Amino acid sequence: MRRDDPSGRGALRRRARSRHGDGSGKGKTYVFIPLRIAHSVFGYMVMGYTEGAFETRKYTDFAGRLDKTLKKYQRNIEDFNRAIRIQEQANVFLQQTVEALASAVDAKDSYTHGHSAMTLVRGAGSGLPLDKWLNDVIFPIEARMTPEDIYWGDRIAIMEMLASGTTLVTDMYDFPYAGAKAYAESGMKANLCRVGLCFDGGLEAKDWPRTAECIDFVKTLFDGEIVNDECLREIKESDYAVIIDAMNVGRIKKDFCLHSEYLTTPKFVDAIVEANKELNARLHIHISETAKEQKECMDRHNGKTPIQYFEEKGVLDFPIYAAHCVWLADEDMQIVKNKDFTIVHNPTSNLKLGSGIARISDALDYGINVALGTDGVASNNNLNMFEEMHLAALLQKGEFHNPTLVSDAQVLDMATVNGAKALGRSDTGSLEVGKKADVIAVDMDK
Repeated sequence: MRRDDPSGRGALRRRARSRHGDGSGKGKTYVFIPLRIAHSVFGYMVMGYTEGAFETRKYTDFAGRLDKTLKKYQRNIEDFNRAIRIQEQANVFLQQTVEALASAVDAKDSYTHGHSAMTLVRGAGSGLPLDKWLNDVIFPIEARMTPEDIYWGDRIAIMEMLASGTTLVTDMYDFPYAGAKAYAESGMKANLCRVGLCFDGGLEAKDWPRTAECIDFVKTLFDGEIVNDECLREIKESDYAVIIDAMNVGRIKKDFCLHSEYLTTPKFVDAIVEANKELNARLHIHISETAKEQKECMDRHNGKTPIQYFEEKGVLDFPIYAAHCVWLADEDMQIVKNKDFTIVHNPTSNLKLGSGIARISDALDYGINVALGTDGVASNNNLNMFEEMHLAALLQKGEFHNPTLVSDAQVLDMATVNGAKALGRSDTGSLEVGKKADVIAVDMDK
């Protein structure tokens, strides 16, 4: 539009021969008004101007072509907009995935000490110290449990653990064949054991029923044959297939267990050590959970701590993952630092039972592998590994008045790769080429 032509008509007018037969061309002007379509597509409407009014002239061929063009570009625009929406949705999904993986780079949690079916006794005996809690509340209840109880207690625990990001668990409890069925059906990875207990020091280990049960459980290959009465009592032969499949792909592993120094006898310990010279299984144990346990062990064994006692017995010659270790002395840490030994830190349980706070920062300084566990629900009230990570990151700082102790990265390792190492699972625990793709996604909006 020219500055000296405010109406703008001069830029658009074009004289044309009159099509009404007078040949003069006077009194009629054809005006082309450009209409911008989809940013770069132009169409034209032809209009007649007569005595100050617009008179639309219909040109059928032109209008038809224009209509087709418009519809074509309309379809293209719709396709383009649809593609844009799909791309935007893909971008959102990709961003959420990246954020989830970035916030869950730990891949998944390894629950390295617990008693899963204690979901059935959640909160029982709260407010009691460990010895009274065990002897007056927990043991009497457990004595009445059946294999079916354990199966369903484990199923409840599995749902709770999966909901909080745990995919690898170790379970120290009774009726482990029933537990194996529950874990095999769930798809989780689990290291299971028959609890090693012996209360009668007068009996030879071979005469204590639990001795054979512990050894036979580790020996059992689930090859379709009933290897002992305990297996037949806990599960049906029709349950074998799912367990065999889980074992064949390495999801179910079987370990030995010594409950503790105070709930076993020297002869029982000797029997398990002798059997494991052939089987070379990993060993799950409680060690130095309370000051009382530490002192009484030293009284029974000529001043030897539980670590020193088990070293003398040959227990530490095998891979060990030891729950609690709250009262380890410096001498104990010197012994285990060169062993295949993992301290399994259970901060919530140790606080609830008043057992104390393990010297995790010192253990890390010694180079000892440290993993995390929740312990059983009865001494914790839940199976949320994120709570254990939170406490593990804070307790050392507060206890030793040093905010630099136990970094977030160290806690992340405790909950993942260190736990996998403790359970003999080199194929998981971190996101690496060639390892199992165990990944959890964390919703950061919750």
